[in-house]
Amino acid sequence: MSNKETFKKMYSSKINQERTFNNILKEIEDKNMKKNNVYKLALIPVCIILVICGIVIINKEGNYEIYINKIDSSKTNLTKPDADIKRIDAEYKKIQEMPAFNFLKNLNIPEDLSDKSFSAIYTRKDKDSKDYNILHNYDFWFESNDRRIILAFSDKNKPLRDYHFEEFGKTSKINNQELTIYQYNTSYMTTFTYNGINFDIETNNLTESELINLLTSIIK
Repeated sequence: MSNKETFKKMYSSKINQERTFNNILKEIEDKNMKKNNVYKLALIPVCIILVICGIVIINKEGNYEIYINKIDSSKTNLTKPDADIKRIDAEYKKIQEMPAFNFLKNLNIPEDLSDKSFSAIYTRKDKDSKDYNILHNYDFWFESNDRRIILAFSDKNKPLRDYHFEEFGKTSKINNQELTIYQYNTSYMTTFTYNGINFDIETNNLTESELINLLTSIIK
């Protein structure tokens, strides 16, 4: 798979809602960002303007209280940090057996999301280094057609993402773990730290119940 094809697969779903994907590809081609098999990630900081409403879901038996903050509008600015994306499909079971990541054994993933891809994101020590040899985070995709879960996590860093936003709004709680959940159109987004692991999760076209099932399978 070419660098351009890999970039398109891994990041188009997140940014096409802002209608910037074609502009990003053009920017990449214009600046010849493809070099030495290193994929340049275009990260899009997003400044949230307004959260207009929310949905509260309470289940005392399941020990969770979910508040979904609905995002009304946003604006984007393009920046260009870089990283090297390496497919590690063959290493999934090995990672799953690591004590720090044994939550992977209990993930509640909808059965139809059978197309899976697993990647490791590497960064450089500094801008003068030529080697992308520092593992920053893992980026696991579970998808089928237009339904998708993107699970990014690391026990050392906050996962890289292709957009950022000011995290405010009402917090949810699952088994005493606080987190903030956002919804933009058909996507849910949340970041949190649990048992020393930094999580960044985004879903597309999942139901609220499927989102809650996923989160409660991680947060015990």
